[in-house]
Amino acid sequence: MTASLDNSIGKLFEALHDKNMLSNTILVFASDNGGETDPSLNGYGSNYPLRGKKFTLWEGGIRVPAFIWSPLLKLRKPRVSMQLMHVTDWLPTLYTAAGGDPRNLGAIDGQSVWDALVTNSPSPRTLILHNIDPIDNVSSLRKGDLKLITGNLTTGLETWSGKPVLEDMDKPRSMDEWVFKNGSIVRDILRKMGLYLPRTADTWRKGSEVKCDGVPETANECNPLEAPCLYNIIADPCEMNNIADRHPEEVESMLNIIKAYESQAIEPQFQYPDPHGDPMCHGFTYVPWQDPEYTTIIAHSSRNSRLKFILKAHEIVKKNTTFLLSKNLVFIERPTPA
Repeated sequence: MTASLDNSIGKLFEALHDKNMLSNTILVFASDNGGETDPSLNGYGSNYPLRGKKFTLWEGGIRVPAFIWSPLLKLRKPRVSMQLMHVTDWLPTLYTAAGGDPRNLGAIDGQSVWDALVTNSPSPRTLILHNIDPIDNVSSLRKGDLKLITGNLTTGLETWSGKPVLEDMDKPRSMDEWVFKNGSIVRDILRKMGLYLPRTADTWRKGSEVKCDGVPETANECNPLEAPCLYNIIADPCEMNNIADRHPEEVESMLNIIKAYESQAIEPQFQYPDPHGDPMCHGFTYVPWQDPEYTTIIAHSSRNSRLKFILKAHEIVKKNTTFLLSKNLVFIERPTPA
């Protein structure tokens, strides 16, 4: 899959070059969240040495790799960006790069970091609300170099998983040399355009690696349900050293910021999954199941006080009290909602 993606990007890069559009192009690669590391959930990823995994507020669940490439950045060599950035910042950042004024976007959560990326100056973002979850009772906030976690994180506290995955990988001596050994469309185009390539193999890769002092076995205690945990994410990205007891004033300040956000929050609009939208009911495809062409009939059975859902009734004709349905039908039962 990765090889196919790599080939597709090469073809895209070539097409943009052939159309004389590459010099005004911005390419962004970004992930959505950390990998799932639990084999029982079909997770065989690795976020190591970061702590945690997908669906957690540890760095392994929320800190993701990304890179941006563009002649508009005016770089002469690769650079590892240390600017703080949140996913909501992509819109105003790219809008700014395209010549827009982010103030025209209205009251949005994102901030433009384009100027910071171009000039390698500090990010305008200093605060990130990672989450406030009133259902699971867990919250996390990033303020400058510090990160606070509080709430119901009673399981997986000591999880730094995924190390065996990395140890079992058969890695080449040099990743850069391995990438280019059989030729590269992107490399050839960059040379034609006089744009930069890494002068020394692997230096930028090594510079982007997360390194931590200590090992999980030496991590000090953290139980967010009993007391908030505080970490210096710049010095301790692997969240091994809880420093909350040394900085009570910072803990209080960050808790107050979370409370301020909570005061503006709207009640969660939690709803149970709608079985009508199950891809199984629509030829195993995701469809807008509430649109007329995917009409659903709901019939109540008083005999067992259950709802019977007749799904995927694309064409419905009502004749007296009989429904004539076309195509395959799927019947799903669930308890009557209270």
